[in-house]
Amino acid sequence: MNSILQSLYTYAMDSGKNRYMDRDELREYRSAARSIEKLRDQLEHLLEGESLRLFKLYAENRDEEENYENLSTFRAGLAIGLKLGVFAMSEH
Repeated sequence: MNSILQSLYTYAMDSGKNRYMDRDELREYRSAARSIEKLRDQLEHLLEGESLRLFKLYAENRDEEENYENLSTFRAGLAIGLKLGVFAMSEH
């Protein structure tokens, strides 16, 4: 990713998802995040050996997939914003 896109992406991610959610969405998001962490900890405590290794591998791959989903969503939002900006400027 070029530096300007990287800077915009970093700013958007550092601003936090809660900036783009209403109060109810934010409450549900935080609840789900706490549940995920609690369940992950419980599973890691219960599993051992190959089962634990596979679970950790799954969790790492899921986290990586989420990062790519965030990047894709950011790029889509940026593209929409740029198109709207061009449209608005062409009207004036």
